[in-house]
Amino acid sequence: MIFLLGCVLSGPVWAGDEADASVAAEATTPEAQTHLDEEPKETGTQPYRVRAETPYWDFDYHRGLRTSRTGTKMGTVGLFSILGGLSLFAVGMSTNEGSLEVDSGGALAVSGFAVAMLGVITVQVGAPVAALGTASSHRALVQGGQTDRGCGACLVAVALSIPNPISLLTVPWSYTVSSEQRRHDKIRYHRYKGWPPPVVKVSRMGLGLSGQF
Repeated sequence: MIFLLGCVLSGPVWAGDEADASVAAEATTPEAQTHLDEEPKETGTQPYRVRAETPYWDFDYHRGLRTSRTGTKMGTVGLFSILGGLSLFAVGMSTNEGSLEVDSGGALAVSGFAVAMLGVITVQVGAPVAALGTASSHRALVQGGQTDRGCGACLVAVALSIPNPISLLTVPWSYTVSSEQRRHDKIRYHRYKGWPPPVVKVSRMGLGLSGQF
């Protein structure tokens, strides 16, 4: 009796095991695997788009131009400081009858002299900055294959910008040479971009450089 009861109770268990085994067998059949492999896979990633990027030498060229412009601005500010300081010095000397005593005229003359000397220092510091920036922008054009190697004008501008006993004569030439080299380099760069060459125009407001930058 007990044996028969055990056989009856164990029947559903055997049936469940057989059902699980049949389900597992169906899942491992080649047809089931093929069906699972054919299911589409959805991904949220977008296809990679290739875009044209600005070459590194182009960034270096503009970085050199910014450096040279900074030096040129320093030279311009220094020049106006020299002119303004000399004017104050002249007015102070004329007011105080050529004396540098500490009164209204003497203080004005001393202040003008100090402003002029500060302008001289600013001009002297700006010259090598402009020359080195010009050399850097030219070197970038060489790296980009837009011009030939070697820049004699860059070396001359740097050499003339070094402080020396006759800096009053050499520093203005340093600014002039570096500015002329930048003009030639801009023509090369505009040719690479397909832009019209820069044009120098003279108006009532002074000398200016126009073009597409």
